[in-house]
Amino acid sequence: MKSTIVNIHIPKTAGSTFRRRIGQTLPKVLRKDNLIGIDAPHHRGLPRQAQLRALAMTVFDDLDPSFPKCVTGHYHYTAIADLIAARRDDLIVTTTLRDPVIRMLSDYAYSTSARHSDRDAFVERYPSFTTFLEDPVQSNKQVKYLRPFKGATVEETIEHVLQNFDHVAFTETFDADFDRFVRRLDLAPAPPARVNESPNKALIEDLLERFGPLVIQKNSDDILLYEALSAVDWGDAPFNLVVPVARARFAARRAALSDKAVSLLREVEAHGPWHHDIDLNTEVSTGLALHDKSDNGNVSVTRPLDVFEKQMHSFFPDGMAGRSFLDCGCNAGGYCFAAKDAGADRTYGFDVRQHWIDQARFVAARREGGGDGMQFEVADLLDLEAMEEMFDVTWFSGLLYHLPDPVRGLKIAADKTRDLIVVNTAVATGPNDPEDRPALSLKFESTETVMSGVHGLAWLPSGPTVLRHILGSLGFPETKVVMWNAWNEAVSGHPNARIAMVAAREPGRLGTS
Repeated sequence: MKSTIVNIHIPKTAGSTFRRRIGQTLPKVLRKDNLIGIDAPHHRGLPRQAQLRALAMTVFDDLDPSFPKCVTGHYHYTAIADLIAARRDDLIVTTTLRDPVIRMLSDYAYSTSARHSDRDAFVERYPSFTTFLEDPVQSNKQVKYLRPFKGATVEETIEHVLQNFDHVAFTETFDADFDRFVRRLDLAPAPPARVNESPNKALIEDLLERFGPLVIQKNSDDILLYEALSAVDWGDAPFNLVVPVARARFAARRAALSDKAVSLLREVEAHGPWHHDIDLNTEVSTGLALHDKSDNGNVSVTRPLDVFEKQMHSFFPDGMAGRSFLDCGCNAGGYCFAAKDAGADRTYGFDVRQHWIDQARFVAARREGGGDGMQFEVADLLDLEAMEEMFDVTWFSGLLYHLPDPVRGLKIAADKTRDLIVVNTAVATGPNDPEDRPALSLKFESTETVMSGVHGLAWLPSGPTVLRHILGSLGFPETKVVMWNAWNEAVSGHPNARIAMVAAREPGRLGTS
């Protein structure tokens, strides 16, 4: 059973459109993010493809075969060939090709436009189209991206794609090809859309008229590849994505519940929608009340225990006995319960919405293990200023990007923290932004839905750099990124880009000094 799509995104072949639409198409089955491994690496000091390989290794190590995902980015196949081979039975490998002449002209037109974040450096390197055309790096890019091994001929590359790729789409027929691909996944496609189209079509037409024969000559390998693969019928056989299995697994768990567990599950359902999937006992978790985001009032579902254990174990290998834990914007209290299970003596969670606090109190009353030493209150972050109590660890997840003054909000939480603060936030990094542009980006949000803030105006950080500087100014000199998905396509409205950072009062506490 296939569980993960791997998309080789060749520049200017509708790859950005593909990742937007596949991100909208894949169901959110007990996981919020299904579009991962985007091409904004953070392994500094390595060549570009080595950075992407390092990112891909992290992504592949963390894949859950129970949930559908798409790994997409500007990967050269050779950089991740062994990672693909090791999981080939679980993967659907795909790419999109484009008429090589138009692809190269579009690449140049886009890179010289004001929309390209690195335009000035590009123009400095290529002051004219002829200098761009004469650089061998810019020609035959589709073959370069798809080569199975270094030095492979175009014929060997064609044979490799035919034998190892499950689907190849074409920019010229993208909508029909995408719909066909999605039907093979047994899913309904997202509405047609276009992302990052070349803004200067007149320039493309002018360059085609002036340099067309030279561009054809420079891209002979790509032309051969394109003609060979576009002549192939890529089929309609279903890929059997893991979604039906995931749904069946949840249905089977519900069907096997005891009468007592069924009664508890009905109570869980009455308290929905749920964002936190929390275990109440060995049979029932709050996530068991649903199996698809569409069944949950469009509220995504996450497993706080899994996130907490993954991100915090190395900092508390012996548990949290004797420590206190503060969760700002605690939702249903999932991270407080995870800290309690790790041994924390005292946990305090607050949220501005009564709905979430009602859930947290319900869980505390009904879960095995009880709720001793745990407190949940309806409160605003500003109310924390009047609280005298200090906490060893503060959890600041899913809150920063709902605040009209995020620096002040983070300071309030930081001032109550003795040891570590964990900040997990959506970020605003566009697909063509520099790797980590230090900035806060304004956003406006609804105040009506349970997943929104209450202020209407909020700010999204751009990534690690801005958070590191803010936390440093608040008395946390050491930071460590524990999760960083650096891409966010603002056009789609999906906050897929996200970062989790741990910050410490004492240098050396995180093992990074």
